[in-house]
Amino acid sequence: MQIKYGKPVMEGISIGKIFVYNRMNNDVCDERIVDVETEIARYKEARTEVIVNLQELYEKSIHTVGKATASIFLIQQMVAQDDNYNTAIESMIRSQKVNAQYAVAKVADSMALIFKMMDNTYMRERAADISDVSEKIINALNGGIVNVIHSDEPVVLITDDLSPTETYKLTREKVLSIVTINGSVNSHTAIIAKTMGLPALIKTDIELNENLTGKLAIVDCYHNCVYIDPSEEVLEVAQNRLQRDLKQKEIYKELRGKKTVSPQGKTINLLANINSLNDVDIALSNDAEGIGLFRTEFFFLAKERFPTENEQFEIYKKVLMKMGDKPVTIRTFDLGADKATEYLRMPEEKNPALGLRGIRFGLNRSNILITQLKALLRASLYGNLKILLPLIISVEEVEKVYKILNDIEDNFHSKGIEIGDYKVGVMIETPAAVMISDLLAARVDFFSVGTNDLTQYTLAIDRQNQFVEPYYNAKHTAIKRMLDMVAVSAKANAIELSICGELAANLTLTDYFLSRGYNSLSVVPEMIFPLKQKIMIP
Repeated sequence: MQIKYGKPVMEGISIGKIFVYNRMNNDVCDERIVDVETEIARYKEARTEVIVNLQELYEKSIHTVGKATASIFLIQQMVAQDDNYNTAIESMIRSQKVNAQYAVAKVADSMALIFKMMDNTYMRERAADISDVSEKIINALNGGIVNVIHSDEPVVLITDDLSPTETYKLTREKVLSIVTINGSVNSHTAIIAKTMGLPALIKTDIELNENLTGKLAIVDCYHNCVYIDPSEEVLEVAQNRLQRDLKQKEIYKELRGKKTVSPQGKTINLLANINSLNDVDIALSNDAEGIGLFRTEFFFLAKERFPTENEQFEIYKKVLMKMGDKPVTIRTFDLGADKATEYLRMPEEKNPALGLRGIRFGLNRSNILITQLKALLRASLYGNLKILLPLIISVEEVEKVYKILNDIEDNFHSKGIEIGDYKVGVMIETPAAVMISDLLAARVDFFSVGTNDLTQYTLAIDRQNQFVEPYYNAKHTAIKRMLDMVAVSAKANAIELSICGELAANLTLTDYFLSRGYNSLSVVPEMIFPLKQKIMIP
């Protein structure tokens, strides 16, 4: 028996035979050409083929993984259509008289390197998109050879890495789980695998050897390892775990539709965090009692320009209508830091996490914020709307937003435009907001605690920095004391109190949150049933 360790993308366990997937070798040679125009035409034809294929993938994947995740393929379309990218390739073919495959590979390598060296996380991730699109174009130039899984039964797929396209084309009927040698937990591929519910390990210390094909394996994402040729004892334990997982699903069925009330009579609302309209269906399928956080910035990032008031209105309206009378908390865009795109023309900042982001960006670019608030107020007619303001550090910021809202209401009234009731709340995600939570609570309808940034700012630790990761402790005494302070302020002013950060999904803290008076927890949809069971069947 061999045991190989990796990093889990999502929890789960699978047992099946291995299939080693060798991605197509797209190595290219530097070949001299004579007919430059013919070679450029060949390149354009391959590029067009890739763009069309990406559009088809986008349209198909919307219905399976949701619009936010499917937007990966739109971003890749943008790469393939980028003028700088295409001009560089065509110029290289003309000036150096090299074949298209070589020009694509060299331009891709140089552009990807530039993006990898950028400070902005979002821009660094574009390096993978450049590489993936370029590989697709080279593949098309080489005749479009595609690898497939040859197996009559579902397999444990082992490979060096997968592109988003390759991952999306996998199905639960053919693949039990994914094990890769490379990859990142934040990569597009990991996001798609998680959305599809495929247990996956990345950065696994395993050798890519075709002799592994056909061998029995256990992918255990609870213990972050893969067992190859497992012993009878290990196999028995894994099979028992699979049975427990199946029984767990049966318990969840029994809890569906029931109000979340503890044996002591405490009621708590279990809400879902979403990024797109399509995520609403996932939230409802997981029995969400509302939307606790709609991150609208992802709608902005998926666009090549500012979304119009009507475009935003239609999205918010549809989310509210789908949720019926259940509360829908829509956060105004939290752009800035690692969430930016070219058309936003963000200033270059040495430390963007402490820079122009959240409500600061909104008030600084007030025309964008006004457009969003207009769309939200128009949509308020269609459901139970709660507007959430990010990265608040002062009462003055809240007052400025109220002034904008009042002006919009007056303008709408003069034009005969109807709006519904809505509530306004603030994110508590800075130490400043905690310390003035009593003042904020007197001005707003609800608090939503963003424990991710609150922990980062309180401990002075970048949660994405691997060098200080050992010091990152979301259960730090300082964080708990802050949560207590916020709870006292909320209770004194009789306002709603929720947690929407990752800590909300931590089952070891559920009893603590209930004891402190938190009446809502907003989590990824997949965590709603585990929380429901924890509260109702402790």
